[in-house]
Amino acid sequence: MVQEVFGAQPAVWDTYSVTERAFSTTRGVRCLATCGAAVVLLFAASAPARAVRPTGTATRAVVPMRTVRRIAWDRVPVMRKAAWSHFVSDAGEPGWRALWDRATRVPVRIFGPGIDAPGTVAEATTAARFSREFLARHLDLLAPGAAAADFSLVTNDLSDGVRTVGFLQYHHGLRVIGGQVSFRFKADRLVVIASEALPDVRATPVARTPAGCPGRASTWLRAANLHVTRASAASPPMILPVVTDAGVAGYRTVVGVNVSTASPIGRWQVYLDAQSREPVARIQTLRYGTAAIYYNAPIRYPGSSRNDFPATKATIDLGDGQLTTDAAGILTWDGTDTVDVDLKTVGPLVAVANAAGDPASLKTLIPDNGSAVWQAATDSNVDAQLATFIHVQIGKDYARRFAPDLAWLDTQIVANVNLSQTCNAFFDGESLNFFAASDDCQNTGRIADVVYHELGHGVHANSILEGVGVFDGALSEGLSDYFAADITKDPGMGRGFFFSNEPLRQIDPEDGEHRWPEDIGEIHTTGMIISGALWDLRKLLIAKYGEEQGIVLTDSLLHAIMQRAADIPTSYVEALVADDDDGDLANGSPDVCEIDQAFGDHGLRDLGTDVSAPSVAAPNPDGFPVALTVSGLREECPGDTISGVTLSWNLRRNPDQGGTINMTASGDSYMANLPPAPEGTVLRYRIDLSLEGGGHFVLPENPADPSYELFVGEVKTLYCTDFEEDPFAAGWTHGLASQDMTMGGDDWKWGAPVASAASGDPSAARSGTSVIGNDLSVGDMDGFYQPNVINFAQSPVDDVDSYSDVRLQYWRWLNVEDGYYDHATIYANGEKAWENANSMQGDSSSTHHRDHEWRFHDVPLSTHIKDGTVQVKYEIASDGGLELGGWTIDDFCIVAVPSSICGDGQVSGAEECDDGSANSNGNADACRKNCRVATCGDQVVDSDESCDDGNLIEDDGCSNECVAPGADSGGCGCQTPGAREHDHRGRKAALVLFALAATVVIVRRRRA
Repeated sequence: MVQEVFGAQPAVWDTYSVTERAFSTTRGVRCLATCGAAVVLLFAASAPARAVRPTGTATRAVVPMRTVRRIAWDRVPVMRKAAWSHFVSDAGEPGWRALWDRATRVPVRIFGPGIDAPGTVAEATTAARFSREFLARHLDLLAPGAAAADFSLVTNDLSDGVRTVGFLQYHHGLRVIGGQVSFRFKADRLVVIASEALPDVRATPVARTPAGCPGRASTWLRAANLHVTRASAASPPMILPVVTDAGVAGYRTVVGVNVSTASPIGRWQVYLDAQSREPVARIQTLRYGTAAIYYNAPIRYPGSSRNDFPATKATIDLGDGQLTTDAAGILTWDGTDTVDVDLKTVGPLVAVANAAGDPASLKTLIPDNGSAVWQAATDSNVDAQLATFIHVQIGKDYARRFAPDLAWLDTQIVANVNLSQTCNAFFDGESLNFFAASDDCQNTGRIADVVYHELGHGVHANSILEGVGVFDGALSEGLSDYFAADITKDPGMGRGFFFSNEPLRQIDPEDGEHRWPEDIGEIHTTGMIISGALWDLRKLLIAKYGEEQGIVLTDSLLHAIMQRAADIPTSYVEALVADDDDGDLANGSPDVCEIDQAFGDHGLRDLGTDVSAPSVAAPNPDGFPVALTVSGLREECPGDTISGVTLSWNLRRNPDQGGTINMTASGDSYMANLPPAPEGTVLRYRIDLSLEGGGHFVLPENPADPSYELFVGEVKTLYCTDFEEDPFAAGWTHGLASQDMTMGGDDWKWGAPVASAASGDPSAARSGTSVIGNDLSVGDMDGFYQPNVINFAQSPVDDVDSYSDVRLQYWRWLNVEDGYYDHATIYANGEKAWENANSMQGDSSSTHHRDHEWRFHDVPLSTHIKDGTVQVKYEIASDGGLELGGWTIDDFCIVAVPSSICGDGQVSGAEECDDGSANSNGNADACRKNCRVATCGDQVVDSDESCDDGNLIEDDGCSNECVAPGADSGGCGCQTPGAREHDHRGRKAALVLFALAATVVIVRRRRA
């Protein structure tokens, strides 16, 4: 099956000279638009995609520019807390919320109860003055490091009752690419502040553009085996922010050159250093999609029903001149004689160009009061020209319903059909482009959905308010899919693409919704998050107002998102402000319930949740309290009430022993007690929250480790550190255990976790300010652990005395790939004590361990103690594929259960036995084997087990004491030397086989 991914292509960058890290090319490249379409170099294994260095280009390190903005709801970065407090104080009323850009740490959208701004809706000058003064007061929040004079007013628009004021960002007179700040006023109140400004811009101003830039840009693309057809003159100097998923890596003063390429087709914006002409970055700007057109044309696609469509606004050749039909396709001429006409697919709104030869035409005679039908159903080449002409104009007419003032709709657009590549279509910012048929795919110029989708990119691009909205590729894909589905009234978008009635993309699937951020991936898949949200909103508003008004309202919100949104997450806020009727977003809007439900089902509306429970507690006959606090629900929305909250629990040692408890409301929280448990027990639990409207939330949000932990028992601290002082100056060590010398190294650091938000890492320590972890600081790499490396951090050696129940208890924020590929391991005295989960799904393994909060973790150490001491090591072992944030560790403790003293002759705590041998021979280690603390059922054959099959089922050949039937236990769980020796040989062989298999996997696999 050929995979089609037509549409707007993501911003895919190749960037040089910013960091020292060279990324692996073992991820390979992929063709985004199937063979023959525009080729984009990407890391195929991860999302967001990372660029690779093209063959034959510069040898400096490549930095992956971000393709998706990562946002955080209401989590004020540490360095912005003072500025946020100033804003809240200035705003006066509580209830303000913010979406924060995790890379720039700038609030991309602030919205709430509104600020009085008299006269701003009716008077443009008042709105501009108010906006400038507000921006000047809050530069440290909206544009840190900038001056008020750095912002130039470019938009002052009043539409649908919303006054929008937009500013572009400059630095020393040079345009900062992508930098902008804007304001939304409604009912004479400031209701939304938006900032895509770049913080702390530092770049050297350049007065003039260097010579030879078009040739240098063309040479760079030719070195990547691209056929250059045209290069524009260089732009004036400007400033390019190098923004990665981890943060702002730097700024470059550049000039831009537009370069067109063929075979494959491409249009590139190439940035060169404004002094040296060194290539800095390039971005592919083609926008991909689908379409179909006719006089007599398929209603949807060849094979579906056909219709004689009016040839609206068609320019007709007569013998002595040209005439144009009206909106009903009626041609009027002087006289009543029969006329000789030449029909073409050209008019004032669309000009169809045939890439496969001469443009189609039909000569015919038309009598007075007669008619003519141009039909070419059996000629794919001509049929594509007719279908594209018809459906472009149907799409333009539809867009005028919600964007009547969009002047672009009344201009002529060129539509190129029958291009010599297949299985795709694209919008390049100026023209629509459709490919010929193949054995796999239909001629895309003959498919109405594809034409509407491509036109949707044009409507979006030309609706954006300068300095306010942003053309984001994934957002545009979703909006264009919805635009096509809206016209056809069918969420099955792209029917006919593969010569059948099956849709190319189903934006309203029966088996679940696409959600942010879980379904971020390939750009069209990501786009289905917003297309699905809009379609669900359409259904809800139709049910509320009826079909006609419901669609009109949804389309008005679609247009507001096109105008003002910067990406998919910010679309939620722009829908709210467009729907608002009183300038106070804190009190909702007329359709806030429907907006919240539709966007919430797709992960675009955030709920605040906080789980409060002990991590270590003494045995208690009343059990252990767990509280859940939920914020962000709207009491006025029927579906936005909690229908139930349950607490599910089990014992870590015996997962079959557990149950479910209904949590009860108590004020603003939900409460339940975990059941009492004996000393030494670890309780595992999770919380399921359901809404009346169908929303469902599970905490913790980590399928690889889906339960919180609570240790029951008194503990004695043997060693603790909160990492507020440098641990690597106090006995901790870190380094490399193994390394592919072409790849990464030791990235363990101590300090504040400030650089890794995009990789899922925390923005603050669990306590205090400092932690240890992989790649923490802004000046390092990108927040991700290194590829093809084994590196570690190791604690000092700690004396555990004669305690038989010794445990590691610490807090972690871990992000690591599925254990089938990458391994996050905890060792105790060189023996494995814990490892991240392996989903065992081969190359489809994708259950990555992603913590979204600080998690308490209890790890038994007793069976690994040697000579009365223990040393803990945290390790990352990675392959050459996907890397995530890795370990972040805080509040590390080694503790003991004080009642469990090996050799006192008392079976206590977690001991299974105690023969008092330590009292007779003083050998605590020998005793410890007899005072065994069981870890049966963990699939690890410990030193006192003869087997461990990972379950506690009797009569399966390995008992729930982890002693093979017939083995000489030697008393209290001991085993025969032969059984133990056999087991260790088997484990060693298995590790060798895994290493060989992993080598093969690294070479051949590609994954998202």
